[in-house]
Amino acid sequence: MQSQSATTGLAKVTDAVRFLQISRTKLYDMMKSGELPFVLIGRNRRIPWAAIHYLAVHGTTESLTSEPKPSGNS
Repeated sequence: MQSQSATTGLAKVTDAVRFLQISRTKLYDMMKSGELPFVLIGRNRRIPWAAIHYLAVHGTTESLTSEPKPSGNS
């Protein structure tokens, strides 16, 4: 039985790789490029499950990681 934190908290790299069915190298490339947000806890990277689920549904996390665009009404 999975706890609620398994889908709402932070995922290990191995869990994200399994869930997204991509290579570990691809996942690290996405984190390095800023496409996939992560946090460092000590020397370990953790990825928000929200970002993983968004990526799985939309194919990108651009709206999660990009800054809001100015409205142009200066």
